[in-house]
Amino acid sequence: MVGHSEEKQRLFQATGMRNPEYWQCIRYIAPDDTKKKKWKSYDAIGVYCTECKERIKYDSSKHSHSVRRHMDRFYSDLVEKYNEKFSKTKRRNEDRKSNVKIASIFPKKRRRIRRPVQ
Repeated sequence: MVGHSEEKQRLFQATGMRNPEYWQCIRYIAPDDTKKKKWKSYDAIGVYCTECKERIKYDSSKHSHSVRRHMDRFYSDLVEKYNEKFSKTKRRNEDRKSNVKIASIFPKKRRRIRRPVQ
């Protein structure tokens, strides 16, 4: 089913993904049921690439390998740019995590509150 227009399909964006670099131009295709407003990944009937206007095979119960393969094959430059852009923030987060590990080894000293003897 190649060449579906975006107007005919109801597309929604993925949320809470583990690898956002692979979901930059990929959207879920919502089912025809219009009652529900907030869709989840398991409701999707497929995925759609907004760059090449192509539907990609997808099954939410299995892994999203097809999305990763599609992005690596056709849009590896987008994935690389995304990784370069966010590599600095990842490094900062890793530094913060390492500081937390050190702090857990050397906990802060607690001040004792001295109460007057009655």
